[in-house]
Amino acid sequence: MFMILTLPTEENNDVAVETFLKKRHLRNMRRSVLLAAGVLSAHLIYGAVGMATAMNCTVPCQENTGCSLNGVCQSGVCMCDPGWTGQCCGQLDLEPVDFHSTNGGYRHESTSTWGGNIIKEGETSYHMWIAEMAPHGSPSDAGAGSCGLSSWESNSQITHVTASSPLGPYARKEVAVPVWSHNPVVRVMKDGTFVMFHIGNGTTEKPPTFCSENGTSPCGTQTWDPCASPTCPDVDLPGWTCHAASCAAPADETAANGLCGGDIAEPTVPCNGSWAHCVPMVAAQCDQTTGCGAIAMSSKWEGLNHAKLYKPGCKLVPNTDWVTWVRNSADPLEYLSRPKVVRSDTNPMSHSTAEDGCNLDIHIASSASGPWTKYTNVSITPCGGNNPAPWIHPNGTVYLVFTNAGMGLWRAPTWQGPFELVTSGACGHGEDPSLWIDGRGNWHCLYHRSPFSQPDFAIGHTFSLDGFNWTVSADPAANSTIATVDHGIVVHGKRERPHLYFDQDGAPTAFVSGVCIIPECDVFAGTYDKDADCSSSTQYHHCDANSPGPGWYDRTYTLVQGIR
Repeated sequence: MFMILTLPTEENNDVAVETFLKKRHLRNMRRSVLLAAGVLSAHLIYGAVGMATAMNCTVPCQENTGCSLNGVCQSGVCMCDPGWTGQCCGQLDLEPVDFHSTNGGYRHESTSTWGGNIIKEGETSYHMWIAEMAPHGSPSDAGAGSCGLSSWESNSQITHVTASSPLGPYARKEVAVPVWSHNPVVRVMKDGTFVMFHIGNGTTEKPPTFCSENGTSPCGTQTWDPCASPTCPDVDLPGWTCHAASCAAPADETAANGLCGGDIAEPTVPCNGSWAHCVPMVAAQCDQTTGCGAIAMSSKWEGLNHAKLYKPGCKLVPNTDWVTWVRNSADPLEYLSRPKVVRSDTNPMSHSTAEDGCNLDIHIASSASGPWTKYTNVSITPCGGNNPAPWIHPNGTVYLVFTNAGMGLWRAPTWQGPFELVTSGACGHGEDPSLWIDGRGNWHCLYHRSPFSQPDFAIGHTFSLDGFNWTVSADPAANSTIATVDHGIVVHGKRERPHLYFDQDGAPTAFVSGVCIIPECDVFAGTYDKDADCSSSTQYHHCDANSPGPGWYDRTYTLVQGIR
């Protein structure tokens, strides 16, 4: 359900629109309505910089924002919408999972998958597209046997599964988009076209690596060894110390081997693909970013064309793919007060030119069963494409959040583009955004919250009245602790890739995520050990495919959990 206002028909007539809204005492909703209706002139919103601010849950509430915009404030008490709970309506009201009747969504005992999204077609047909690590297959089961999640950058494909209930159990049908493709989100357009936004383009120059038959990636069995000894590249960067490690520890822990903290930004790097050329460019961007104390790059990122900027304050975890440089400073807090210097050639949120844009590759189909056809050259400015989160407004306007540009929000008149940046900060610090607009016209986003090594606060929630100014909910929308029907609380090590399924009335009824649980803690496997340490922090260490080591276990599955 959406509130639809009849706006003036003159294109880009900002004065007429503003007068129209003032007459109806809707000044506070002006930016939201203009954004949703797609009539605000591009020069007023293009490249606008937003920021997600933290919320304090206070009782009694004063207004609806005190209820995370997931309910209404009545006489100081938050009356939560269906699907939400908590004093400030910031937590999903999740049902216990009945694994025996639903299989938890899509859980294959020998193949790793990593989240998806659900679309209903007809009365009783539910379709989900999942990121699946390409399986070996067998005569009786084409989906059997794969590497674990750590192979996603070489092995991931998008696979179609179906069920007669949104909760499952889901049955594997066919590969919708082959290797290499990842993180699919399907939306149905006004004309009935099925449009799939995703990472990758469905083509690869090399075949996937088949490393096991049980959905995990044991050491020494792949063409690249995730358990090899990490090393630093040869880069001359005075004033910085290199660590062959990733920034993955809780922010309240002090590092013995370097300092890095929460994500600040993930800028693109216009360099020549060599460490010696690219790293100093990233360090220069850090110099001009308030609070930046460390930088990191991954050898798996083609051309070294992306980087991460971090705050100080965490310990580092050895890693064979990531390399982190930390400032040499006796006082890491010195960099928190460093003034920000904004230059158009380095600031990723500056007003961009056409040269800063790029094209998206997406897939389209006339039905949920495909076939899916590649659609190329969808223009997006400035360039984005990592972890797409689309939402379709009833008037046909398409909104997309990417982790690029600091969780930027883009807009286009149709799915064919061109997409232009509206604002940054649409979600909090993290990855895997999932965008929607509720029945009151409020904006929401779920995301995998940073720092990622805190699975007890795995899924964050942000909300906004206007799409420009965002607030981070005080409570986690969900964590890695899963309630089950037959086994009580089952703690998992990771929970990411959040997506909601909404019923015909716009209420969330199912929550999809990618999860990991180690064998000793998996009550549904023959390897369960009741005496094992199954704390979320211990499991995270073993599940973390970004920092493999002894005991590493990267088998994952796609969990679908009901919402009350």
